[in-house]
Amino acid sequence: MNLHFNSKINFSDTSKIIAVIIVIFLYGYLQLHNLGKEQIKIWDEAWKVNNAYEMLHTGNILNSTYNYELDTWNTKPPLLIWCIALSWKISGYSELAIRLPGAIAIFLLLLILILFYKKILNETLPGMLTIIILLTIQGFNHYHVTRIGDPEPLLILFTTAYLLSFLRIYFSESRGTNKNWLHLTFFIICAFFTKGIAGLIPLSGILFFLSLKPQRLVSFFSDKKLYIAGISVLLFVSIYYFISYLNNPLYIQAVLKNEVGLYKEGMEGWIKHPSHWYYLNYIYKEGVAGYFYIFFISLISGLFSKNYRLRITTLYAFIVSLALIVIYSSGTVKNQWYIASIYPLVAIIIANGIITVVKWVISRFSWLERFELLITLLITLAVAKKSFDNISDRPNSHLQKVYLPEREGAAMRYYWHKVDTLNTYIVVTNKNSQNYFYQRFLNEQKGKNITMYEHTDSLKPRDVVLLCQEELIKELQSKCSYDTIEVVPSGGILTRIK
Repeated sequence: MNLHFNSKINFSDTSKIIAVIIVIFLYGYLQLHNLGKEQIKIWDEAWKVNNAYEMLHTGNILNSTYNYELDTWNTKPPLLIWCIALSWKISGYSELAIRLPGAIAIFLLLLILILFYKKILNETLPGMLTIIILLTIQGFNHYHVTRIGDPEPLLILFTTAYLLSFLRIYFSESRGTNKNWLHLTFFIICAFFTKGIAGLIPLSGILFFLSLKPQRLVSFFSDKKLYIAGISVLLFVSIYYFISYLNNPLYIQAVLKNEVGLYKEGMEGWIKHPSHWYYLNYIYKEGVAGYFYIFFISLISGLFSKNYRLRITTLYAFIVSLALIVIYSSGTVKNQWYIASIYPLVAIIIANGIITVVKWVISRFSWLERFELLITLLITLAVAKKSFDNISDRPNSHLQKVYLPEREGAAMRYYWHKVDTLNTYIVVTNKNSQNYFYQRFLNEQKGKNITMYEHTDSLKPRDVVLLCQEELIKELQSKCSYDTIEVVPSGGILTRIK
């Protein structure tokens, strides 16, 4: 059986250049354009930024801290924190430096997709088609998934890398070389060190896939390389948890509550989106909205492809995606970005389906063969257009209305970068991880004198005060008079108490 893809589809060098130009545009615009223009996002990004800031000051690279105390809220391993701290160390403090590790991770993900198709199908253009689809998937461009200092970009990179590494082993007649197994082991460890238990969940999809063919399952479990890989992963995981436990005896308990607790009672009893249909509804309405119906057409087409490797890759991507959705749907806490690892698999399925359909049409109308590249690209771009239209404004989110709890942080960022920099002022706000970072960073690194109050009671005449919440502005109006110095672009006012 000839498994080489280029014997089926002959892509010219010109076609590759066209695809490369499209990929560069999509990556550059959707992933890099204005990357550092938006304020640090509240909650996850801001929390990890505080972790990285303190890591640089304490030198404690194994245990994350918040307010210089051992962190029992962010219990994920510290790979992302290392990356942010290193990025700051190299390029200085900025929002761009915070998000640069994620942007690099997405770039490496794109390379892996190209190399994967090159290895199994002996052609690079199918990988580029997959990239075009992936970069335009709406859920992939969610603010908690890409263009942010959250763990998701690294998690998607490493989970996709080990899932595709396994598939290369599966296609190997000798169940993979030592190099293949080393790649698989390395990427699993990296996925764990990115987001803990969440990095290991896609392994369940591999098990479900193997169970479709019991003889292959038995074959894999009889391979000593599997046990070497498994013991290596277990060793790294155990060492990390053991050292963390020695430094903080409450750490394991916090991990069980924050990570395993998502599937039981939720974090601290918190339940979010309890419906078991939440993820399917999200995928339909937003996550894969522009591709939803195309996905099923592509799935059926790919499963009936005459190319064995294309057919198995489609089936594998579907089984793993389904396993992830089922597992995450069993949790009591659900968020859109928890299923972010399915998007490269969805893109693979859609690309495989388009390629299969084009090959089927050309096999019946041979005179179209000379237009094969044009047809394949046009179909890919046509199905990508609707989804691209939905996300085309994502790089300009800094120009949109600022999320209410982020207004104080956005205002502090504004005065930090403004030429006539304001040095001393008071921010009236409920302290959160975002404005906490901006306050400490500007005071400690930029020589500012920023004070935070939760209420207006402590304000005195001549105080320069920043207020960004309507209720606080009304509270100030009822208590004293003031002069408005400036209306803050992100929302709120800068005042001087009379």
